[in-house]
Amino acid sequence: MCADAVLAEHVHRVADVVRSSGARIVSTGGDTTMVAFESASAALAAGIELQQTLAAWLPALPIRIGLSTGDVEWNDGVCTGPPLRIAAELFARAEVGQILVNNVVRWLAGNGNFTHMGFAEIDGNGEQVEMFAVEWRPLTATTIDLAPVEPRPVPLPAALSNQPRQRLVGREPEWATLSEAWKRCEAGTLQVVLIGGEAGAGKTRLAAEFARHRHDGGASVLLGTCDAELALPYQPWVHALDHLLRSLPDFGRPAVGNRDLADLLVLLPQLERMLPGLPRPASADPETDRYLLFSAVDRVLSVAAQATPAAVQRRPLPGRHHPIAAGRCQGAGGDRGWAAMRRPLAESPGVA
Repeated sequence: MCADAVLAEHVHRVADVVRSSGARIVSTGGDTTMVAFESASAALAAGIELQQTLAAWLPALPIRIGLSTGDVEWNDGVCTGPPLRIAAELFARAEVGQILVNNVVRWLAGNGNFTHMGFAEIDGNGEQVEMFAVEWRPLTATTIDLAPVEPRPVPLPAALSNQPRQRLVGREPEWATLSEAWKRCEAGTLQVVLIGGEAGAGKTRLAAEFARHRHDGGASVLLGTCDAELALPYQPWVHALDHLLRSLPDFGRPAVGNRDLADLLVLLPQLERMLPGLPRPASADPETDRYLLFSAVDRVLSVAAQATPAAVQRRPLPGRHHPIAAGRCQGAGGDRGWAAMRRPLAESPGVA
């Protein structure tokens, strides 16, 4: 499995634990994800579940966790306070596969086995924090991997299916640029190409011809458009995902879980009608909702890319740039992962 696919799956599994624990994501970026829990016991239980889940899935990619508790302040969705600094310090001092907590978490969490790890100085101001390592055991159950998706080509979007009567003339340099970008995609490198020019210069024709050419070569092509009369959030991705999910056998299930599909209801409310019994996602806070939404979108694209490489054409308002995002990554074992839309939730795994 390639690096992008590993990162995507890591994000999905962290999101599952966050969702089930009712936690709130404070921030993501770099190599950490900061999460706020309702109680010390909930934080400890989620930390152990994270370690067990990720260790069972990919033992070669262990994570570090630091837990602290105390009073914090929320201002415009931004969380601040001493517990964040203490958790970050514990995270930095933890070894891979380890959960470090301070003495307050140890007392409030109640149950659990802890090993005293000494003291840590916070912020270089002489403040000492007592550290304890949480003992946890790996799961004995077998790892559940993504279920394979039956290879089936995604139909070409209707807006791209009509071949023009006149063949494309010229545009050799631009076509060569697109072809080189696609070759880099096939080698596993994320590519986004912006086609710019005046209105009527042929941006749409060039993008459409290239998309049809790649589809004839076995790629899955998705199309998203913007409507000047309709201000719909994420509108290009709404169009692309609706087309993709309808093309996947059983909407990509079981590799795409019902919880992932439920998180997509904010983009695709029609899924509730097409999939009776789909659970309604419990609204948390904007940052967590956005995290889960992006994670669900990433899951769908990752599952679809197991069968074929893919390209996304997003058609903006007239006269604007026409981006083509394309992605495919293939490991030594032939695994493929989507690399076209990736939010940098964490460059390397970690939770504080």
